[in-house]
Amino acid sequence: MSSATTTSADEFPTTMAGFGYHFNEQGELRSREGEKFVFEVRKGDVQYNQKHYEALGERITEYVYEILEKECSLIRAAIPVDAGDGEPESCVYHSEDLETNDGRLMVLINGSGVVRAGQWARRLIINENLASGTQIPYIKRAMGGGCSVLVLNTNENFVVRDGKFVNIRGSGTPEEHAHYVFEHVVAKSPAREVFVVGHSYGGNIVISLAMQQGVAYSRITKVALTDSSHSLYSLAPEGVDVDIGKWMAERTVNWVTSEAKVGTVVERHDGLRTLSAGVMVHEKTSHTAFDGVFDFFADDTWQPPKPCGAPDKSDSERTPKEDPVVEAPPLAKDAEEPSVEVSVAAMSLEEPPVKEPCAEEPSVKEPCAEEPPIKEPSAEEPPIKEPCAEEPPIKESPVQEDVST
Repeated sequence: MSSATTTSADEFPTTMAGFGYHFNEQGELRSREGEKFVFEVRKGDVQYNQKHYEALGERITEYVYEILEKECSLIRAAIPVDAGDGEPESCVYHSEDLETNDGRLMVLINGSGVVRAGQWARRLIINENLASGTQIPYIKRAMGGGCSVLVLNTNENFVVRDGKFVNIRGSGTPEEHAHYVFEHVVAKSPAREVFVVGHSYGGNIVISLAMQQGVAYSRITKVALTDSSHSLYSLAPEGVDVDIGKWMAERTVNWVTSEAKVGTVVERHDGLRTLSAGVMVHEKTSHTAFDGVFDFFADDTWQPPKPCGAPDKSDSERTPKEDPVVEAPPLAKDAEEPSVEVSVAAMSLEEPPVKEPCAEEPSVKEPCAEEPPIKEPSAEEPPIKEPCAEEPPIKESPVQEDVST
């Protein structure tokens, strides 16, 4: 029977080196001995091991922030923009040309849970590499193609002071954060077109943005979703707004979990163009859809699908006849696939022509299905309520020693 251990966040190291880990040249998390991450540091003590994992995750968040600033040359901007002395703050990151680039702006929105600005999935960062688990490849390719970039931080909603939770003004919820940033940050951008990439719950946030009015929102011309969890009905239970559904259908492609080849048309009935991400793991879809997303943004001939029930001859023209149409599986839970080796080439992105931010670059290696799975904590579990502004964790099963090859 495992012992119950009360552990304070202060008991854990304040640096990744203190945990005995670092990121190698391939962007993989490794111990001093070159080994992969091991979840169970105290045998049988589930509570301690979970807290250890979460504390390491906080150090990884700081590391990703450092990359955004030093390697991607992004500027950290406080939210709210007019925060007073001592007022609780969140932050977003944007490129230096946000207020001067009148071409295209790419806005990145992550899913729910513990992930912060610049991250798609913490588990992928820890078990695979930075290229698959962070937004860094998207940022580099967009900026290399002449886009300005804005990275939202939708999950940092409160701080803890004197044992009480204090909401951050303008960021009390993910939706409130997005609206505030569009009204106070995107509004300053002269970009003629705004492209949005949203993963998982990011789809719900996009719909909430579509319900708003104003110039900042009207400039959204294309939306790329990766296994979005959105539902028009959940956001408008009294009845779906036909105009919102039309707005989404006219500019959105959703890459979903599917065993079909990446880019294969997937049959769904929500009015959106839906394509296979070529993988059955929810949190990997942003990584595997990478090239497709930028091809979509670069395609000036793209047309939305026909309304449900209407003849759709355009689809047969746009999609090769040999590409099968497959039924989409239910939206995936936050499951984990085996750790895989991903080349550093995934982080070395070719610079496309200046006027086409979505030019081609080397494809990303797809996961290897034959490797044995490694059980790890969930990437999108609710965060713990600690001074670092995370919510209570969901208890998870302990993980055995890493047995992948």
